[in-house]
Amino acid sequence: RRMIAADVILDKSRTISTTVTFMVPRPGEFTWKLYAMCDSYVGLDVECDINFTVKRKSEVDRSIFVHPEDMGIKTLFEELMMMAQEGDDDDSSEDEEEEEAQKTQLQKREDKKAAAVEAVSEAEAPSETKKPPSSDDEADEEANAIPEGVFYQIMDPAGAFLFREPREDKEVRLGSVPAQAIMRGFEGDGRPDDWLELPSGNGVWVRIRGATKSTDDEATGPVQPAKYLGGLLEQPLQNLVKGHTPVILLRKWMRHATRELTADDIITVREMDNIRVRLLMEDLAFRRLGHEKFQEMLDIAQEKAAKFQKRIAKARGFFQSGNGILWFVTPDGSVKGLHQDGSRIRDNVQVTPEDCISLGPFLLDEKRPCSCIHWNRKDDPEKSWTWTRDNSLRTRIRLYTGEKA
Repeated sequence: RRMIAADVILDKSRTISTTVTFMVPRPGEFTWKLYAMCDSYVGLDVECDINFTVKRKSEVDRSIFVHPEDMGIKTLFEELMMMAQEGDDDDSSEDEEEEEAQKTQLQKREDKKAAAVEAVSEAEAPSETKKPPSSDDEADEEANAIPEGVFYQIMDPAGAFLFREPREDKEVRLGSVPAQAIMRGFEGDGRPDDWLELPSGNGVWVRIRGATKSTDDEATGPVQPAKYLGGLLEQPLQNLVKGHTPVILLRKWMRHATRELTADDIITVREMDNIRVRLLMEDLAFRRLGHEKFQEMLDIAQEKAAKFQKRIAKARGFFQSGNGILWFVTPDGSVKGLHQDGSRIRDNVQVTPEDCISLGPFLLDEKRPCSCIHWNRKDDPEKSWTWTRDNSLRTRIRLYTGEKA
């Protein structure tokens, strides 16, 4: 369903062997596909099924087999120790009586200590045996040390600004977040009203109520930039992933949340960039749902992802807009932009409930047959944004490196 690992082989020999290491999400039986692909000749690509079993660490026998005929072989160190022991045997007989006396004296001391401890334990009232904490209890205790925060969704079609300080001045702007973005943060406890502090550790704020300025410079009047979604356990898993929630809180959600996992949750997990965290979350989802239900969810998620990719096909690819910004829309709808000064843009193409393709406050005009694409503003269709397809190597390199124009 996705690429797990890859290796490049440059050897031109007739027979080549290579080792590919990869991570697995859980113990159990697996059937994966192996692809061998040639970049020089047509018709040499092959694929085959690979069946393997992943065992838990406790299930693996790590004992070393020693042949019975080799049991008597001694190392040089052991032979030297035996020679030294033989030399000490003659002297040891003289000290045996002294050692016995010392052992008898030590035993008497130990008996007195044991009697004193027994007397003290009888005098004390019997107490309940404490149950050792389980791994889940320890994980919960560790998770409780991290504040859960609250979740908001950016509702302003033009997105919302981020600030270094809780005030709406240009000199403290850090950037912006797109519409529909999920934000996890903290409010109250002495923080200014109507502001959400993001858990960056460097003082990043977003205004969540009563904002007077939108990311759209043409907007006037107060706007309501964010919608309150609730606490950690009230969220669907996809909101936690989109809000960049720490792994330890994701584990806590898996153990305690009552919400059902959905295909959209699985899709969001499978789109995570961090491979280690993605495999961990898939494993937790597998344990929570069970094998059959998890496979069913994977099938639904794959079907929905394929349908979405087909729906946004016209908006996918590399583009350049009239103001010189470069754009790349990935198959999963992620939008990566690059300004002429090298600053980057991040957004997402979405399909609205009305089955329209949207990007922030713009809707894709799908009626025009030209190769370029046109984005019309939702509230003012007369205002449009034209993207011209640009598949040049130069554009791809700039988008990857962030090079200025």
